[in-house]
Amino acid sequence: MALINCPKCGASISEQASVCPQCKETVSKADSIICEECKTKYSSDLASCPQCGHPTPRDNKKKSKKSRKTLALVLLLVVVIAGIFTYQAHQETTYYNNMVDLANTMIDGAAKAEDAGNTIMLVWTNAIYQKRADQTDKYTVVNGRFVDDFNDALDNLFDDEEFGQSIAEIQENQAEVIDLMKKLKNPPSQYAEAFGVLNEYYENYMKMTNSVINLSGSLNSFSEDFGASDEAVVNSHQKMLLYFD
Repeated sequence: MALINCPKCGASISEQASVCPQCKETVSKADSIICEECKTKYSSDLASCPQCGHPTPRDNKKKSKKSRKTLALVLLLVVVIAGIFTYQAHQETTYYNNMVDLANTMIDGAAKAEDAGNTIMLVWTNAIYQKRADQTDKYTVVNGRFVDDFNDALDNLFDDEEFGQSIAEIQENQAEVIDLMKKLKNPPSQYAEAFGVLNEYYENYMKMTNSVINLSGSLNSFSEDFGASDEAVVNSHQKMLLYFD
């Protein structure tokens, strides 16, 4: 059985003893330590070794505990900061991917609108000037005769199942574009400039697609406006590509 020194009188007593048999001092159950100088084992409650007087290294213990607490706080702070940066990186990556998706979706819709717009102009022109063409005769010619009003030819075009499906696909494309645009309303600072270009692209795209969904004006005004918006969409798409890897 190991012996320790009584913290009051210094007598050697069992480490299991709760009272010193010499001075009747209550003995604490504190951990025992080994003196660094003389290797005497004694209670850590004593300020110094009862054998040689070497100070008990209490400050070192406190410093060690304090160091461990400081290290734990530093590690926690590192984890929190890493989490913040990871979240921000995820948000930025998601935003970038949405921009790419939106740009690609708009150019796909614009291509569909371009095909529809060219068909509209051809039917419109051939109905007015009564020109025969395999592509337009089924809209402009009824019972072997040209329709009396170009509006009848355009109505025939929009009533056509295949063309109607093309218009429906453009409308579906618009809905997808609008949904993606809503996700990009609050850009991260590094994408603020790109969003400005994207917003201009969006406005040009909407003008172009709406022109084929809802016809208005004369053949000349439609042709001019449609051609201008078509060119604007292409230019916007090229500008947008500069912001993509």
